[in-house]
Amino acid sequence: MLHDWPILGACLGAALVPYLIERFVFKNRVGIFAFLFWILLLQFLMMYLSVNAATLLENNKWVFLAVLIKGSVQWLL
Repeated sequence: MLHDWPILGACLGAALVPYLIERFVFKNRVGIFAFLFWILLLQFLMMYLSVNAATLLENNKWVFLAVLIKGSVQWLL
């Protein structure tokens, strides 16, 4: 998981640029780019937290629940 953080940072940084332009140039607090940036951020956060939770459940013999969580994450990807 740690080797994915530079890629994740690059994706969020690329999504942050239009948000910052919209925020500081147009003085618009909630615009389309802000909405898209926060949706993207929440999606990445949900995927990373779900994979870690599924691994923890799998290690503690909760295999059925872990497969359900991993399946939902793979469906998102």
